[in-house]
Amino acid sequence: MAKHVNADQVEVARNVDLLDYLKRDRAPLKKERRYYRHQVHYSFVIKDQMYAWNSRNEKGVGVINFAKMFYGMSFPEAILDLNSQGYKVKDYYQEKKPKEHYQYPFQ
Repeated sequence: MAKHVNADQVEVARNVDLLDYLKRDRAPLKKERRYYRHQVHYSFVIKDQMYAWNSRNEKGVGVINFAKMFYGMSFPEAILDLNSQGYKVKDYYQEKKPKEHYQYPFQ
């Protein structure tokens, strides 16, 4: 077991898409409206990069926290696992346009 990981490895792992991580692990997920539900653990739901396992009262954000909670990995183990497979990077990095102030029409 590795005891140390560097900052670059942590950054790569932090940007892994949670759904891609679960799909590659063959987790049985079903899309229900705006979230996914695990088909074995029915109280376990995922939306974007957030997860909630309602029956266990466990909630969190991010794939690193998920790997630690769901698979019982240590932080370095989770980082190395997330770096080893070449997972898809999450796609929420969209550029936000600054809002324009409303212009009242002249009368």
